[in-house]
Amino acid sequence: WLPVWVRPCSLEKCGYPDALPLWGNIRPNQMRGVTARFTFTAPSRLYALSQGGDGRALLTASASTSSTTGFSSAIHFISGAESFLLAAGYWDGGSARGAAGVDSVLLRVTVATALEEVQRVPTRSVLAWEKCETGAEGHLASTLFAAASFTEGISFFRFSGGMMHAATTPTINLPGVAGVACYTHNAKLYLAVARYFDPATFSHDCESELRVWNGAAFVLARKFP
Repeated sequence: WLPVWVRPCSLEKCGYPDALPLWGNIRPNQMRGVTARFTFTAPSRLYALSQGGDGRALLTASASTSSTTGFSSAIHFISGAESFLLAAGYWDGGSARGAAGVDSVLLRVTVATALEEVQRVPTRSVLAWEKCETGAEGHLASTLFAAASFTEGISFFRFSGGMMHAATTPTINLPGVAGVACYTHNAKLYLAVARYFDPATFSHDCESELRVWNGAAFVLARKFP
């Protein structure tokens, strides 16, 4: 047997052992056993490097468990004298992925190196956030925050007044996104989109994309097989 939580479906092609060739023919209603709930809801924690110079990472504080379950990644940014973490909420461990919103969370790192929830950002199945500086470098008001959702593509937010707000930048309807990266080359701002899965074909044979900022939106520059 293999752990249930690494199986995306009940078909042999999804990774069940080759030693059980008939497994793919078993219908869900033919399975027997005790129902168990498998989740990815370990609470996130905040660590700080030891001041002794020995390279140790020391646990400083854990945020509220209700706020930090189901995170897939986080990015750090600074606004004024305050330090923030923007955590990507992927799955709450209970609802069907993509069927219900799983909020990302904006957290403030306090002076006491604890995590304090500031805002729940309405998102769905987000694997990663990325900062895209569409204006002057380091000018937070002109920075776009891109949310890469596995089910809904890429949506954009701006940080203002200590909160995240939906931006007017057009969303990128590209399901199956695993990650994004913003970078500048020859004075142009690019958004590289890594695509992991195509829900329409139920296949990992899908194209990633490179997009360029035109002043109002990230438009397609090229695709990569």
